[in-house]
Amino acid sequence: TDILEFILRSERARRGGSDPASAAELQRLEQEVTEIRKAAPEKTAPNDEFRFRIVTTTEQLAAMMEDLGKHDLLTIDVETTGLDVLKDGLVGVGISGSSDYAYYIPVGHETPGAQLDLAVVLPVLQQLFSGKKINAHNAVFEYQVFKRLSITLDIAFDTMISYQLTDEIGPAGLKAVAQKILDVADWGLNLEERPANKRSIREVGIYCCRDVIYTHALHEKLEPVMRAEYPFVSFDVEIPLVPVMGEMMLAGVPVDAAYLDELKVKVETRLQELIGEIHTAVGHEFNINSSQQLADVLYSELGVPVTNET
Repeated sequence: TDILEFILRSERARRGGSDPASAAELQRLEQEVTEIRKAAPEKTAPNDEFRFRIVTTTEQLAAMMEDLGKHDLLTIDVETTGLDVLKDGLVGVGISGSSDYAYYIPVGHETPGAQLDLAVVLPVLQQLFSGKKINAHNAVFEYQVFKRLSITLDIAFDTMISYQLTDEIGPAGLKAVAQKILDVADWGLNLEERPANKRSIREVGIYCCRDVIYTHALHEKLEPVMRAEYPFVSFDVEIPLVPVMGEMMLAGVPVDAAYLDELKVKVETRLQELIGEIHTAVGHEFNINSSQQLADVLYSELGVPVTNET
């Protein structure tokens, strides 16, 4: 960048006050420098380079395979163009075997920068995931994404489901759970405002690597709790249901539309009959869907005792 700045300043000085053709050439040069700057990789701190490993060459892909092949359980996260697995495409894959660092493989960014072809990456991931246990947060989504790419994941743990077994009320999104259990700051991107494929590879790569690192750390925290307190419901019920739900969501569930229409008429007819019976019992009509009118009838007119106030 410093060299480009020097060249640009030199050209401006040399061509100062020149003819329109030279001015146009200078403008073209400035535009070219701007494009080069946009495409240039951003610098990362050494620590970031260790923790967030963005894989953009086949050599790096092979090194990643050798490293991750040592682990029995892998944590994964996918970045997609949207949340509809039936129509949205894969942008990148995050993978880790520990909570120290993670890899990000970009395959579908529409921004400048080197990335790998999906056709090259898929056979490698197929080989990597074969025989490996997989951990993810809301694993049914990852299961569906890879199933559509002809890769079947062996889901062994889901940090979202596990957290929900310990807290049925609180928010169960990855950011909320990580902040609560791991005490980390929010690292989120607003992907609804600008999807992953429209963002830089480095920006999404670091974001996805954080997702994977924290999801793996959550597994380390939650897995012993599940083993000790919820062994049956977690490992014999909930986790085995993840691929079942994934397959159902991809295939769809047959619905007898004609029967449902018939049932709707029956239910609505019976509902009107019950409303009529209620009005007859009370002695006048009122809107049973109005909490205020219903309260007046129950407590003021019928004298039903108030046992609790909310």
